[in-house]
Amino acid sequence: MSQHQSYIVFDLETQRRIDEVGGRSNFHQLGMSVAVLYDSASDSTEVYREEQANLLLDRLGSAPLIVGFNIIHFDFPVLSGYGALDFRTLPTVDLMQHIVESAGFRLSLDNLVRTTLNAQKSASGLQAIQWFQDGNWQDLIDYCHDDVLLTRDLYEFGKEHGYVSYFDRKYRVERKIKVAW
Repeated sequence: MSQHQSYIVFDLETQRRIDEVGGRSNFHQLGMSVAVLYDSASDSTEVYREEQANLLLDRLGSAPLIVGFNIIHFDFPVLSGYGALDFRTLPTVDLMQHIVESAGFRLSLDNLVRTTLNAQKSASGLQAIQWFQDGNWQDLIDYCHDDVLLTRDLYEFGKEHGYVSYFDRKYRVERKIKVAW
């Protein structure tokens, strides 16, 4: 068995929508409802609620590699409201960033996992906010957990095969994007 660098996969859900905080320049005001972290070294997941954000920041700060989907432009800015961690210094693979650099445009996680893995997201970020507002922690945590595992599987597929797949905008033609993460 070959040695692979251990990594974590991370995703978070928010308490509020972007329009509730005055736009994209205020991600730090969205508030984390829950975050899930997958650790490849232990093949286990960890759940963090807002009151544990400092523990999550410590965990991210010591991670050998952080993998996520749109974490540089979303998750990290949301977390910036909780501490002074310099996210720019963290070893990070943002799958969305790689997709944009390779394809020249953004694609949803759902499109990529449907095409590449024959899987699908279980809900949406807006549904997750509603679950938070309703106090429905189990569905919220399950959804975030599912997204983390989908992101992990997409990362592993791309790492092994050197590409991921997606459907065009009309969901008719499957295309491949070369990736080198």
